[in-house]
Amino acid sequence: MLKATSANTTRSRSRTGKPTRQLQSAWTDAWQAKEAPDPLPMPMQGLLSRPPMVKVDKLAAGGHEGAKAIASYFVGQCVGLMNEEQSTRSVVYEFKKDYFEAVERLSATLAE
Repeated sequence: MLKATSANTTRSRSRTGKPTRQLQSAWTDAWQAKEAPDPLPMPMQGLLSRPPMVKVDKLAAGGHEGAKAIASYFVGQCVGLMNEEQSTRSVVYEFKKDYFEAVERLSATLAE
């Protein structure tokens, strides 16, 4: 994900049956091919795709090259803004810090 840009994403119904933005992969490409069947409506598509994608994700995390090619992760177009790995703790801390700074600025503005 750190190497991806918004150009590496696609909207696909292949995981859930509803359009979701995902990293483009062999999985999304196969579902978007002309000869591919239409994805099932939600929730049936998720029931179909979830078990194999859980296995793919585990194998990809373990370094399996074939699984890495198939893996497709839910992302937003802002994936290109991610440039370093961060812990959840640090992300939450940054949100809190930004919130408190915004409240202080707003309070100062309202006090004037």
